[in-house]
Amino acid sequence: LDNTTSETIYSFDVGDLLDNRTRRPRVKIVNGLITSLSWVQPVIKLCRDRNSKQVLLLTGPEPDLRWKDFALEILEIVKRHRVRYIIGLGAFPFAWPHTRPVKIIATGSDMDLVDKIGYLGGEMIYYARQAIDFFLAAGIPLALASGSNYQIIDAVMDKFSLRDKFSLIYSAEDEMYGKPHPGIFMTTATLCETLPISCVVIEDSLNGVIAAKAASMRVIALPPEEEQDDVRFSLADRKLHSLDEIKDEAVLKILGLAK
Repeated sequence: LDNTTSETIYSFDVGDLLDNRTRRPRVKIVNGLITSLSWVQPVIKLCRDRNSKQVLLLTGPEPDLRWKDFALEILEIVKRHRVRYIIGLGAFPFAWPHTRPVKIIATGSDMDLVDKIGYLGGEMIYYARQAIDFFLAAGIPLALASGSNYQIIDAVMDKFSLRDKFSLIYSAEDEMYGKPHPGIFMTTATLCETLPISCVVIEDSLNGVIAAKAASMRVIALPPEEEQDDVRFSLADRKLHSLDEIKDEAVLKILGLAK
């Protein structure tokens, strides 16, 4: 795409779509002087592939708000341009070492197309399965509260045979707001018939940490390697470098398993 000539034909009002409490503009600083400031926004570009066929490219940050309105607007644009196929690409929502290529999720509007793309790749976070088995052996019920939609969640559950490990699987797709709003965690606690203050959340994203703390839950943060030095993760009750540390005394205390 970098070598393809493109033209922006649609742009969206970020004031209605993005939560600027967690999104910041891009600032260019040269020798201590701010030389430019730009706000990222979702746009649709008109490109051509190597066979000179027209391609619409939706790029930019995902909305934090008004997802339904945004999706309906995209649908109208798709109909207006008589789009034949839709391919969705997104980074796999796991923490990947910077030395390894990020896995991509692809979805499509046609099953034959999806089969050609291969809609799911990736591996589990290191020690994730061992951590899950440890929790279950300790009698700790598990719930999944994910910002991903159910299509992605189901694909991950089936690929790694995890569905029977969780007593509840819940998506922000059913919430009005996504993380960092605490709604997804509060609803999950209600569905599990437990109090938020009794819950412990393991989160790899800053927005997830903020959401869990806002829901009055204890939080164990597992930032990606490139975000390990981000001081904002100190908001969590404990920060880990790997799930291999799940049996450390400080973590066991948070889990209520310390002797």
